[in-house]
Amino acid sequence: MVIPFSIITSRLCGTPSVPANSTRSSRAVKLGILGEVAGNQVAYADYRYFWDNWDIGAHTFGAGYRRYFGDRLLADVFLRYYQQEAALFYSDNAQTETLYVSRNRQLSTFSSIGAGARISYRAATLPGGQPLLVNGAYEFVSYRFDDFTDVRTGSLYSYNAHVLQLLLTTKF
Repeated sequence: MVIPFSIITSRLCGTPSVPANSTRSSRAVKLGILGEVAGNQVAYADYRYFWDNWDIGAHTFGAGYRRYFGDRLLADVFLRYYQQEAALFYSDNAQTETLYVSRNRQLSTFSSIGAGARISYRAATLPGGQPLLVNGAYEFVSYRFDDFTDVRTGSLYSYNAHVLQLLLTTKF
């Protein structure tokens, strides 16, 4: 008889039990609002809650403003905040607590804030009436970790990222 979900109990004090031979399952709920501010201008906001069977819970808040300039150029500015709670098997001291524990910073408690802009330009109309779009985006994101220490300095880890995207898209 095969037991699909068995529990492995850690022998380390304070370390939670982790399901063995199980798959990760997750759920998310998103609510949003979109409203026309004026002709060809839209403001939007949304909230997303994520949770899974690893005890990770995350909240994402976003807001932005989108506007057409003529009939070929669409511009968008946005702000996003993200906050996550650590997985049940995460530990910043995983070198000591090694049984069923991870020190992966992406499983820790952290938050990020990002601000950016996107543009989409309709460069041409292809045979069959499909648009050829040139898309570009830039986002500055700042990450702050609440319980992940930088082993080089002993202080809480944080970093900033500049994200640049350039795309050429069409439908066919």
